[in-house]
Amino acid sequence: MTAYESIKNKLSATEIYDIKQGGLIDAEIRAYAVALQVVYDKVDVLLRECFVQTAESYGLEQLESMARTYMNGDTLEIRRNKLINRLQINPSIIGKDALEKQVASLGLECNITENIAESKIYVDILTEVADDKKEFLNAELLRFAPLHLIMYVTFNGVAI
Repeated sequence: MTAYESIKNKLSATEIYDIKQGGLIDAEIRAYAVALQVVYDKVDVLLRECFVQTAESYGLEQLESMARTYMNGDTLEIRRNKLINRLQINPSIIGKDALEKQVASLGLECNITENIAESKIYVDILTEVADDKKEFLNAELLRFAPLHLIMYVTFNGVAI
């Protein structure tokens, strides 16, 4: 519904105004509606950007920044899925499956090998990652590390 339709419907419902097409009241409503339509449009954009499923620009970027996700020139749909996965992480759940999900939430594929006897876990990132992003990703992955294990992170078999 446009601003004009909204104002006209609300005023008509009061039965105080006789709103005729081309009349003075109609002209005044149209004048208000021009300015209000700008506000309506901005509120629509704001509402769209507040939710992961509908965000397209600044809302998605803000959520990605907050969730500290790694984007690799992905499509909107892939970016949204990464965010949804990332925001579902529960730090109290630990284990190989949880760690794989956490790595996937960063948009990465990996192989995880456990050495329980030595209290070590090895995470090999298989996704191609730019050199300038490796330190950031390594720090993020170490945040996910179970406290009772020492985590070693490599990128395609190469440690940083």
